[in-house]
Amino acid sequence: MGFWGELWEYIGEGTVLIGVVLEVICERKLILKNDAERRDRIEGVGGWILVVGLCISFSALIGTNEYFNGTIADLNTQTSSAIEAAFQSQDDLVQAVKEGAELQKDAENERVERVKLEIELAKLKAPRVLTEAQRRELVKELKPFPDTPIVVNFGLIDKEAMTLAEQLMPVLQKAGWKIVRYGPFDPTRESEIDNTLGITVSDFTELKRGGVPIQHRFDKARAALSKALNDAGLLSKYPGTQIVTDDTNASVDIVVGRKP
Repeated sequence: MGFWGELWEYIGEGTVLIGVVLEVICERKLILKNDAERRDRIEGVGGWILVVGLCISFSALIGTNEYFNGTIADLNTQTSSAIEAAFQSQDDLVQAVKEGAELQKDAENERVERVKLEIELAKLKAPRVLTEAQRRELVKELKPFPDTPIVVNFGLIDKEAMTLAEQLMPVLQKAGWKIVRYGPFDPTRESEIDNTLGITVSDFTELKRGGVPIQHRFDKARAALSKALNDAGLLSKYPGTQIVTDDTNASVDIVVGRKP
């Protein structure tokens, strides 16, 4: 409230008291109505007292009005400040909610990427296994070329590649192909086997006799095997070696290399 507010409050209370006293004094006129001289004197003094009382009351009224006007202005200012602070707090809350949502979204994206990475790592560690569907499809694609001789090369050190080669051999046999040999029997190809990713199918070099091109007998079977392995997701994206031979009945040659 402050000093001036308390002062005007005291003045207002004093004015009420003075008004009561003046009312009592004026009422005395009724008692002294038979005494003309005293009545005239009291009326004169009472008039002045009444004027003074009215002035004091008017001043108190003005002061009280000013006080309440100031108080109301202060309340309006405080209310405006409170409303502004409330809106600011609301804006801060909305901003905090937005930032929280963005952080949650970033955390969720990070979690999803981490899960994807873990899945990819698991795939890299998991051995290659022929599914039943892949086996059936390979047999279906290779069966039109029965009695095709094939050499299956793999490294003994790479147990995962050796296991995959062992899964392929019964599929080839079921399709009617003849496995001539399997395993790293050719020491000169050890480096090639170790550096091969996936399964490669060797190409036959072009043969010519008397200047006329001659096709290898099992070249179509080789192409069918290459396509079937590619459809199964087992063929390497790198080309295999070429078989340099004059024998038109040369065997189809594959290398089961490391897991990509």
